[in-house]
Parts: sequence; C-alpha cells; structure tokens
Amino acid sequence: MVQELEETGRTTALEEITAHTKAGRCGCEVNNPEGSCCIGNLKHLLESIAKES
Repeated sequence: MVQELEETGRTTALEEITAHTKAGRCGCEVNNPEGSCCIGNLKHLLESIAKES
C-alpha cells in the first residue's frame, strides 16, 4: 500500500478490502491484532498520511 501511494499518489487498498469483505472473505478477526474489522484502521491511516502530505 505504501509503495502504491508513493508511486501513484493513491491506493486501492480500501476498495480491495471492502470488496473482499462484501464477498465474505474477511480475515480481520485473524489478521488484525485488534481482532476486529480493519477498515476503520485503514481509513485512519490514510487520513494521517494525507495530512502529512
């Protein structure tokens, strides 16, 4: 995601995760250390990066 942002100025990570979640392929409970949906975390991270730019 960071490399994509650096190279293109945007990322499709949020759209990709949303699509996987809608398709029933959410792994946040296992992969996110918080044990819950990671979309909020990702939105917060992207907002933080945008503010730094």
